[in-house]
Amino acid sequence: NGKGRLEQDVNTIYQAALTGRAKELMVDEEYYLEGVIQKNTIKFDFLDTSVEGYTEDIVNEIVHQVMRYGGEVVFVTKEQLVAYPSMVLITRY
Repeated sequence: NGKGRLEQDVNTIYQAALTGRAKELMVDEEYYLEGVIQKNTIKFDFLDTSVEGYTEDIVNEIVHQVMRYGGEVVFVTKEQLVAYPSMVLITRY
């Protein structure tokens, strides 16, 4: 089917962004997330800023990947996302 899915898991969103399947990313304008990106997977446990792959703002990296493949990024207020977490993605297929 040609209908996209709604993704809320950060790693699932990141994978979709990396593979060009991100159609529209809605993200809380104040949201940022620290993490470590290794082998195209984001890890949030044991954050160590000296580790290879440490990223101060994972959200920024995801936004970059979504736009890189022609996806749309919409920054919204927390109130506009009411029923959802801080970041939601609609996939292409």
